[in-house]
Amino acid sequence: MTYAQNPFDREPVFSSRIEDLDPALILNVMRRGIELRRFALADVPELTFEALRAGSEEALLHYLERYGGAVWFTEGSAPPRLVPTVAGVLAFTQVPDRWIQSSGVDIATYGANPRLLPGGDVAVPPPTKARVEPVRGPIFRVIDRTVEILQDACSMSVLEGARVVTHSEMPLNVLRELTTNGVVHRDLRLFGAQVRIQIFPGSIEWISPGRLPPEQFPDDVPITIGLLLKAQYARNPALAVFLFHGGYIEKFGFGLDDVVASLTALGRDAPMFHNDTHSFRVQVARAKLQTEQRPPRTKQAVREKQILILFGETEIWTPSAIERRLKIPRTTLQKDLWRLEELGVLTAEGATNNRIYRLSDSATVSADKTGNDASER
Repeated sequence: MTYAQNPFDREPVFSSRIEDLDPALILNVMRRGIELRRFALADVPELTFEALRAGSEEALLHYLERYGGAVWFTEGSAPPRLVPTVAGVLAFTQVPDRWIQSSGVDIATYGANPRLLPGGDVAVPPPTKARVEPVRGPIFRVIDRTVEILQDACSMSVLEGARVVTHSEMPLNVLRELTTNGVVHRDLRLFGAQVRIQIFPGSIEWISPGRLPPEQFPDDVPITIGLLLKAQYARNPALAVFLFHGGYIEKFGFGLDDVVASLTALGRDAPMFHNDTHSFRVQVARAKLQTEQRPPRTKQAVREKQILILFGETEIWTPSAIERRLKIPRTTLQKDLWRLEELGVLTAEGATNNRIYRLSDSATVSADKTGNDASER
């Protein structure tokens, strides 16, 4: 039996077994697909509502075989056996990098932007200047965790009155769509190369191993949004099906139309694309969160804002807990807490050694009240 004509994500992973797949992951995607009407019971031979409800092993195997998560293989006189495919391993095993080392995403956060070198080349700060976080696991978990990290990097908490409000500079659907595209459209034949995401102060870049197919994207044709939208494709169709059933993509292809529409609605530039022999890269410029012009903040004002932001996480804080979290000396912290109590922003309860603080129910202080008062001193 030969698999030469198969997309690579349908190739069998002979070192893995059906028992390595997590039935709960498969069942969750199947049920989600039915719920979203992404596939019908009639699409899978012998699949019934009763079998789906019971989570029968036979129903799961029929689903995997139908959509390319496993294939039958016969070797010599041995009986045929069902073998997980690359897509099956990436989607439905808890530790896919045990078999596919290039699975997952590596996220690098830099404190400085890339430098433009003579000749037009770009120099990225060295890895030692970045905070790198590897994200591993089933592809669904990889996408969810990666988007969480990106969303956190693109968000800022500010104090509005007595409330801590989080503002984001990047639409969530843009982060999710480009992350999903990065993992589903990468060239899985390039072993040892993870999808990389680089977070710079001025931009975010998604880097997928492997260039776009030259038959659809010739070297002499510039990569434009129009071309990408016209030539949408799925390099790994089985993996795309599982993500479609799971509700991670709305349709096959890049989904760049949704990304472009969301950025355009915010008056933002469209993504930039680069395609070479090693990778396909998508870069989106970041937008600085707009804030009102404020007087220069003293160190005291900065500390007070940091203290108040903590109350957006937990309702009650003790001085010792704040000291451990913010590394503020005890005597300095005590002065800050007294001042916030005088302003009516915080209320205190208990004796000195067991005192707790919480936001005042009647607090109406603006986001800048502490900073303005402190700067006038």
